[in-house]
Amino acid sequence: MQATTLQPFTPSPTETSTPVIAIDQLNHHFGEGNLRKQVLFDINLEIRSGEIVIMTGPSGSGKPQPTQYPN
Repeated sequence: MQATTLQPFTPSPTETSTPVIAIDQLNHHFGEGNLRKQVLFDINLEIRSGEIVIMTGPSGSGKPQPTQYPN
């Protein structure tokens, strides 16, 4: 079996360009009054052209919320 040598990743110019999606300091709450619950705390995210992003988490953790707040 031959060993494989991994090369360091060097981003192309398009991958270092301005983000296609940028989220800055996103917070989100559910409920009202005593039932109000904060589910997202200061989320920051930048996605550039060509990147693949997967969001994981338990049910009810707020995964869809960042996609519902376009600028």
